[in-house]
Amino acid sequence: MRWIVAGGETGGHLYPGIAIAQELKRQVAGADVLFVGHARGLTGDIVKREGFEFKELRMSPLKGVSIRGGIKTTLRLPAACWQSGRIISQFNPQAVLGVGGYSAGPVIVSAALMRRACYLQEQNVYPGLTNRLLTKLVKKIFISYQATTNYFPEQKTLLTGNPVRMEMTKLPIKNEALQKLNLSPDKFTVLVFGGSQGAQRINRGLLEALPLLEKEKTSIQIVHQTGERDYSEVKAAYGRQEIKAHVVSFIYDMPSAYATADMVICRAGATSLAEITTTAKPALLIPYPHAANDHQRKNAEVLARAKAAQVMSDADVTGAGLAEVIQELMHNREKLAQMSKNSRDLSRPNAARQIVEHILAESDNAGQN
Repeated sequence: MRWIVAGGETGGHLYPGIAIAQELKRQVAGADVLFVGHARGLTGDIVKREGFEFKELRMSPLKGVSIRGGIKTTLRLPAACWQSGRIISQFNPQAVLGVGGYSAGPVIVSAALMRRACYLQEQNVYPGLTNRLLTKLVKKIFISYQATTNYFPEQKTLLTGNPVRMEMTKLPIKNEALQKLNLSPDKFTVLVFGGSQGAQRINRGLLEALPLLEKEKTSIQIVHQTGERDYSEVKAAYGRQEIKAHVVSFIYDMPSAYATADMVICRAGATSLAEITTTAKPALLIPYPHAANDHQRKNAEVLARAKAAQVMSDADVTGAGLAEVIQELMHNREKLAQMSKNSRDLSRPNAARQIVEHILAESDNAGQN
């Protein structure tokens, strides 16, 4: 059994694809999954760390670029489709799954023209441009939210939730994770992260909050992913304030990070929210204001309505505001516990299994016809 997973320029697209690939290998002995996409940022590195092969596609984005950039991308499309077709011919997959991101486009188009079974997985409430454009070429679209049926033909959608990696469904023991990160077992632990490149607004807000958490410094500790740009400055700030922290530019071992956390402060990317609900973590969500179609705000509203998270707009991020939320949840364990329960009630930990089983069933049926 061979599948191609296409797209994934960001962790929000990439990690659901990895979760599905892991599940396929769990269910089908000897299954082989090839990831195809643009090697933007940490994409290729992350895929290889997870034990999968990666093929780079020479492609660039179409949305959110200048007219010159759009023309350049359009001119590259034929070559990207030709390259995709060659990869598909050589790998010979039984199914091709697009997980969003501009590089999924040429792969799905080529696969459909070659009469391969094509599928899409959509992480957000409001679907991305690539998935909206590819709708007619695929057999099924796996969606994460019921509201997403408003944007796709209903007969083509299947509500599964957003897949998370297997290790997210069974976190390490908290004390062992704390020890691994050289943290204390008797302190309130806040996990802070942006996307794979960090979030400068959140980083700046936390730096402003640290002096306001002075009286809490004996009872609080922070796990903070900063991105490369702000790493040195943020790490130095924790040292000056004498607040215990584990500061890194990128967290590869997210299960351990979640295991340590009493609460999470992060953006509202769909994969982050799937991980938060799967791990039942109370959260303060700060949607990225420039996300396409404001999809992070729409994602965050789902958790806010369920009282699983609080939401703060990017424009409202201040040190005082962050410190106030942290202190409120530190000292209101009843609210923290209720948020955790509400978060777990939103989780769909079997999303990857449902997707894999659906595609395998269709593959079996096609083989019998």
